[in-house]
Amino acid sequence: MERTQWYKNAIVYQIYPFSFMDSNNDGWGDIPGIISKLDYLKELGINAIWFSPLYKSPCFDYGYDIADYRDIDPKFGTLEDFRLLLNECHGRGIRVIMDMAINHSSVEHPWFKEAISSKESKYRDYYIIREGRRKGKKLLPPTNWNSTFTGSSWERIAGSDEFYLHLFCVEQPDLNWENPSLRQEAIDIFNYWLDMGVDGFRLDVFNMFSKVYPLRDGKKKIAGTGEEYYVDGPRMHEFLQLLNREAFSKHDCFTVGESYKPHPEDAYAYVKEENRELDTIFNFDHLASDNLFGAKYFPKPFSLKKFKSGLLGHQIANYNNRGWNTLVLENHDCARSNSRFNINTCKYHYEASTFLPTVTFLGFGTPFIYMGEEFGMTNVDFKALDELKDPVSGFISKLLMSCGVPEKLALHFMNFGARDHARVPMQWNKGINAGFNAGHAPWQRMNGNYPQHNLESDLSSEKSVFRYYQKLIALKKSDAFTYGSVKEHSHENRHVICFEREYQGDKFLVFGNFSGRSVKYTLPAEFRACGETLLSNYADRLERSGVCTLRPYEAVVLKLQAAE
Repeated sequence: MERTQWYKNAIVYQIYPFSFMDSNNDGWGDIPGIISKLDYLKELGINAIWFSPLYKSPCFDYGYDIADYRDIDPKFGTLEDFRLLLNECHGRGIRVIMDMAINHSSVEHPWFKEAISSKESKYRDYYIIREGRRKGKKLLPPTNWNSTFTGSSWERIAGSDEFYLHLFCVEQPDLNWENPSLRQEAIDIFNYWLDMGVDGFRLDVFNMFSKVYPLRDGKKKIAGTGEEYYVDGPRMHEFLQLLNREAFSKHDCFTVGESYKPHPEDAYAYVKEENRELDTIFNFDHLASDNLFGAKYFPKPFSLKKFKSGLLGHQIANYNNRGWNTLVLENHDCARSNSRFNINTCKYHYEASTFLPTVTFLGFGTPFIYMGEEFGMTNVDFKALDELKDPVSGFISKLLMSCGVPEKLALHFMNFGARDHARVPMQWNKGINAGFNAGHAPWQRMNGNYPQHNLESDLSSEKSVFRYYQKLIALKKSDAFTYGSVKEHSHENRHVICFEREYQGDKFLVFGNFSGRSVKYTLPAEFRACGETLLSNYADRLERSGVCTLRPYEAVVLKLQAAE
């Protein structure tokens, strides 16, 4: 089948199924609830949906620990419900992207249960199992590697001296991609869903499939000990090319990878069209501009220069068929963007919630909108650590307190960057449980500000974030903002972000004030006195003669007409 590269014109909307819409009032979001809101998403203007995992799972990591790769979790519905969802999406011109976590499975997967039940099981080699090391009377793990979530990356198998590798939660044993039978299982799983009609996949932490063998100790670090032996491993490109050849290339599908600390040269190689691996990978570099070393829980003063470098650098590097790019502000792993970057969310809720997507999504690449972002959902004011459901929040907060950090300060760090902020139920209206369901206690607490910040109230406001998103999406779908080149202006400016798109002789300028006070800015000369304002998040017109004054979080898009 010919691949059309439809993803280059896609506006992708991510749904975290637990929290989108609960149709049967059991506290969990579900597929019938999603179907009931598809007309709303069509009205927004999106044309693809990425679903966080819907598969059967014991939910130690809320769906990213998969127990059956070919079935739907009963919390969400049935396989027939999913087939109906596919048809309903396709009937509205909406593509369906599944989330695939196949670096690891769940401990509840039949493969793993078989693997640890007998050394003779063929599934034993589906996982990475090694003898522990003796040091006197102590039995130590096979290596000193850290899990990204929970201390040691090794867990002892009960009743034996052997350990299994888990680079994430204890409940997420790593799969052994060196085993050709496991690789064939993966190919078959991808084809199973593609044959059903799924249009693409997000590959969870894909660049950890390949490890360096024989396994050995890594250089000791505060975090990430051993990652030089399990990130961008020696067979990574081979494995991706195999998946592409045997599954992806046989369908008109899209693949986007979530990578863990990729080396720059590998990151570009993964998305080069001639390499036939992935269509693109996520770029999150700009989202590390307000935290320490990309550790999202620990704040540092916001750096606009770092934000601009992370956002625009990849666009410029990937342009001209060197690879496709992604444009992201939020997802299920991030705090809400309008509550970050030193933004006074209470004072500038509308302005920040419209400024951020303007200067992000009009760049080069496919935009990914996270549910609730389109009407300005904010971070939650968590009052206690036990309100946090994410296992990473639990691990980090316990680790901090074990090192002497007071509980109140640990909660402060969680309130800054916990993944839980993005996972609370969707705020549809100001009714009971924000319209998420009919009153049953949700699996995760509500954001207490839902009576003020909800879709229904936003739509009735003169300053509607949703209505602005509709205009922004319509503009993004144009060829100029899909295929145009990117040129940055004013990189050293500490308050203003500004870049130019050029397409077939037409030039467009996207710029804005990334601060909570008015600033003066001198536009590039050719944009000062002519052209058309295509979009702005302030009602009155910007004065553009010479030096202009940009108000807090003001965003503007100008068009300079091509010379006759």
